[in-house]
Amino acid sequence: MKNKISIIPQPVGVENKSGTFTFNQQTEICYKPFPGIGKVAEYLSDYLKSAESPVECKCTECSNCINFRINSDLPFESDEGYKLGITESNIFIEAKALSGLFYAVQTLKQIMPPEIISNKLEEISIPCVEIIDYPRFKWRGMHLDTARHIFSVSAVKSFIDMLAFNKMNKFHWHLTEDQGWRIEIKKYPELTKISSKRKATPVLGDRETLDGIPYDGFYTQEEAKEIVRYAAIDSLRLFQKSNFQVTL
Repeated sequence: MKNKISIIPQPVGVENKSGTFTFNQQTEICYKPFPGIGKVAEYLSDYLKSAESPVECKCTECSNCINFRINSDLPFESDEGYKLGITESNIFIEAKALSGLFYAVQTLKQIMPPEIISNKLEEISIPCVEIIDYPRFKWRGMHLDTARHIFSVSAVKSFIDMLAFNKMNKFHWHLTEDQGWRIEIKKYPELTKISSKRKATPVLGDRETLDGIPYDGFYTQEEAKEIVRYAAIDSLRLFQKSNFQVTL
């Protein structure tokens, strides 16, 4: 049977079911007690612009809810694996660790119609499905070169969001090159005073020809810290600070 949903990367297992689940303002997000799990639930709540904040699940049988739970017995070697079940009455998300729950949320976001981002939908219907997924590769990353061309702080954050959305877990932030030094070092101010500037840039496809346009820019230490915090575990994007690499 042809899949009714499109997910990147393709999950390990997808079993389509009949029917749909419909989000509305009465849909509740709840979770079984576990350290940090409420933060994942809050992340989804913010995305859905839910009327109510997530709550600790105390019921024995849910209805019209999205339920998060940690299940250490799942047969995955990776903590990033998850099981996502969508029925007509509920959505169940379980994983061995918080990172698995987070990537399950990314899958759920991909299943949802894009109109949700612009808040144009009061109700959201998605197909019933059961998904089991875990990564084939431990290292799944992207490189952003801000040494040759600097990007705004908001653009770097958007880049990190897209990495998370596509379940990548490594971010390599390239900050220095012969084309520019892009990070403030207060002990050595001339690094940014002089080395963050260049008189011109080689024309694309012709390194011998310069465009004659001066170019400059760098990130302050506070801006760099802001981006690192955004990608770290507290903001639920790359989860581990060891997954965030900065090259100078």
